[in-house]
Amino acid sequence: MKHLLLFLFSLINYVSIAQNKKQTTVAISWKTYTDYAKTFSLKYPSNWTIRIADSSEKAKVFVRSPKEGDNDPFIENLNVMIKKLEIQEVPIVYLQQALKNTFEKDLKNYTLIKEMIIQLNGGDAYCIEYSTTKIIDNVEVLIYVMQEVFTKNYFLYTLTYTAAKVPPNDFYNYVIAIIKSFTVIE
Repeated sequence: MKHLLLFLFSLINYVSIAQNKKQTTVAISWKTYTDYAKTFSLKYPSNWTIRIADSSEKAKVFVRSPKEGDNDPFIENLNVMIKKLEIQEVPIVYLQQALKNTFEKDLKNYTLIKEMIIQLNGGDAYCIEYSTTKIIDNVEVLIYVMQEVFTKNYFLYTLTYTAAKVPPNDFYNYVIAIIKSFTVIE
């Protein structure tokens, strides 16, 4: 009987914690960011932050997750890069092959996790997920990267999510929602 009571108490405690965690997730509101040139907008959780890139960085904007604790050495982020093209559209299969070749050649410990063609902003986008290593504070760390790449109206758009661990993790579903909310303003 004593073991049964302990089991039931543990179960009730677990359900209570799970419900509190679920309520915290639901309580997060969303904000909208529109870049200053009005070329794109996206929605992001209100507990995340936006950092506008300076002119020395390739990215245009960084959407950064909250810290996962005091000792969190790596803040997950989604960055947006936009590059002007000489041609209106680049075939998605060309982007796919060019990126894979570059990653295989240039990234240390590159491992392809998955790749696919998806629909984003009314057209095809190449989605690639991979792991690689990066030096952070003089330590080689395995990181997870997901990139969504597409062209539209003479621009190449690259959305890159970087995390310290392979999903599923606490922020992955938020990142997917941010990417799905990304809209090119025409």
